[in-house]
Amino acid sequence: MGYSSFAHPVSRRHLASGESSAVASERRLFSPRFVTALGPHFVAVDRVQPVVVSISADGQLLDTRSWSREVAVPEASTWPNQKFAIDGRTLFAQSLPTGETVAVEVGADGRLEHGVADRWPAEASVVVRPRMWSAPPIVSPDHGDDGRTWSVRSKLDQFSWSADVTLTGKGGEIEALNIPEPASVVSYSSIGAETVALCVQRANKRPWPFSPDIEMWLISAQPEGLSSHVLPDIDITGLCWEKDMSPERKIKRQVEFSNYLSYSTGQYQGVRECGADNIELAVSGDVSAGEPVIDLRFTLDDIPGVTFVRTDRPFDELGNVAGGLRDMNVSLVEDLRAGLARRFRPEGQETIAL
Repeated sequence: MGYSSFAHPVSRRHLASGESSAVASERRLFSPRFVTALGPHFVAVDRVQPVVVSISADGQLLDTRSWSREVAVPEASTWPNQKFAIDGRTLFAQSLPTGETVAVEVGADGRLEHGVADRWPAEASVVVRPRMWSAPPIVSPDHGDDGRTWSVRSKLDQFSWSADVTLTGKGGEIEALNIPEPASVVSYSSIGAETVALCVQRANKRPWPFSPDIEMWLISAQPEGLSSHVLPDIDITGLCWEKDMSPERKIKRQVEFSNYLSYSTGQYQGVRECGADNIELAVSGDVSAGEPVIDLRFTLDDIPGVTFVRTDRPFDELGNVAGGLRDMNVSLVEDLRAGLARRFRPEGQETIAL
């Protein structure tokens, strides 16, 4: 199939002394931004980390695998930060822009096998790049023989997300299930007309979610209606990539951060032109570790007694400049002109995050 043995040896260049730090001490839960059906099972991949899980149609976790030791941590990140392809019953995954391609297969019992591929499957029938908020169409839909079809909708109300799932029968009858807010479905796939798996992002559009919680939902058709099951938390801390903490990478992050600050100062100037007062721009956190936090605080005369704060995190969890407000084209000036500050009712709050 064009990929190397699944027992892929660990390359010494990925484990050389001084290239990476120890595994991050913070607990990291599985957060899937892509799911697809492979045979009788679902397979989901984390939104950043090199971790894949297999799930049965009734919502049982079957297997978990990681390629953090076979594939080097990306030295740069883009958006979208991943792409996937399906070729037969093989899933191909790649971290963008230049990560190696990994092939994943799932056995009849749900056990996963993976290996580093020697090529990207140019003839793959399905290629998907994840979206930030709303899912692309179902991958390889299979609605069975009874004519029922699934429909998944994410709806944006200015800055707030909601989502619902419907199952339409052959005669036009509809069963619906609303997912509690905040919710947007960033990926979904079905096994026949019996079950649909969803990656449900638990975040609104503002304040910006730099590390959004994404839950794995399964919706199934029962005689009494649609029922839902949320997969329990999966701790993947020990399966994640190690952040590069070499002296060279630390220095590079400081240079990258200095360049990034021109965007932050531009936001400062823009807020002042919008009539804000008491404007403060503050930086905290370890820049060399890729963990700086930029807070822009200000007040508005027509909403007295409240300090607003816009927080920015220029680096992603891998320590690369990615996912910050600049790179996601998020403008505080545009948000203020759209009435964001007035959508919040202070109710005694002295500080409100935008």
